[in-house]
Amino acid sequence: MVVEVGTALHPRLGGRSKLDRRVIVELAALLIEKRTGGLVVGPLKFSRVDAAVRDAIVPGMSEEPTLKQRDMMRTLYRTHGGDEAAVCEAYAKAERLGQAPRASNDYSIPADRYAKALWRDGVSKGWLS
Repeated sequence: MVVEVGTALHPRLGGRSKLDRRVIVELAALLIEKRTGGLVVGPLKFSRVDAAVRDAIVPGMSEEPTLKQRDMMRTLYRTHGGDEAAVCEAYAKAERLGQAPRASNDYSIPADRYAKALWRDGVSKGWLS
């Protein structure tokens, strides 16, 4: 049984809304990506991702902003067709080139071992598939 419940928003007390045009476009791109299973990827996300991934695989650093770790891993997953060894190798290289920096590395975990741990985390939690 579905019941409709009425709601009302309180008036804004101050400041600007964080829901600007960029956020709406990014949300729409994310919804399209999720709906298509990653076959169609949002233009804002990949305008910066392609160069970063290319430079993670090919020597030389990009002038593009760095990607978040999960975004880098997802991109490499798609680029390498889900090949675990290739994805982890490319991720470790990207990290060494500064394309996928960690916030901290208190335990001095090497890039290749960290890439494998990130892979396992992504597969077990479902954000990498």
